[in-house]
Amino acid sequence: MSRVPWRLLLLAALAAAVVLTYVICAPAMLPRDDLDKDSSPKDGLSAKPPPAAHTKPSGIAYFLPIAEFTDSKWIRMNTILNKAARVCDTATLQSVGRKRAADMRCDITVKSGKGWINLCVKTRAMIQHLCETDGLGNHEFFVKLDDDTMVDPSLEEYIMREMSGRDVYFGYTPGHIEQHLRYRNWFPGPFYGVSANVFKQMCACNMPPCTEKLPWEDQWFGYMLGECNITREDILFDKGSIFHREYTAPRVSVKFHQYTD
Repeated sequence: MSRVPWRLLLLAALAAAVVLTYVICAPAMLPRDDLDKDSSPKDGLSAKPPPAAHTKPSGIAYFLPIAEFTDSKWIRMNTILNKAARVCDTATLQSVGRKRAADMRCDITVKSGKGWINLCVKTRAMIQHLCETDGLGNHEFFVKLDDDTMVDPSLEEYIMREMSGRDVYFGYTPGHIEQHLRYRNWFPGPFYGVSANVFKQMCACNMPPCTEKLPWEDQWFGYMLGECNITREDILFDKGSIFHREYTAPRVSVKFHQYTD
């Protein structure tokens, strides 16, 4: 009887060990998706719950129409303005140089004329773009800002805490135009917004155009909510949380008007 070389015995033992290791460990090495398909949770729920971001709206989506002379450094220094998506118009981008257009860092570009006089058309086009592209996303509120506005960051916390789940239209009025909301049903342009459900109703409505009788975007926005018969609460903020063009306090006096055409 011939002897089996010891080298062959060693190779056979190693091969057997490899096969045994594969048999034992293969299930643990399968992709998680394959395991999920083969396993059924005992409680009947999905083995992979959807991400929290898709189960409950959260946060505020800010939108900031900017012009040729909007100062980018001012925006970066302003906590709330710096969170906003920058909205540009085609006319302005065509009229400025390539370097200035890049510095404007546009997040959204809409077809519109340039300047304050065309801001109503620009705002309406922005809203239509957001409706068509689901631009509000998972946010619970839409807010439009002016580039010469400063907002107390604590107002953001207040909105999320006090208005979550409510159908609201909110804004502020400086002292000399408090009649705007009371008699004309609109908040001025530096800061106004609506909850996500109100915004969805806006998208479902045939929004009226800007006209000579409605030349200003903030006036048009309030008028549009009325024409679309959108039921909501109108919430007036304390003007001490929103500052337009200037901030004055003991030992502090700051002016920050953005000069646009």
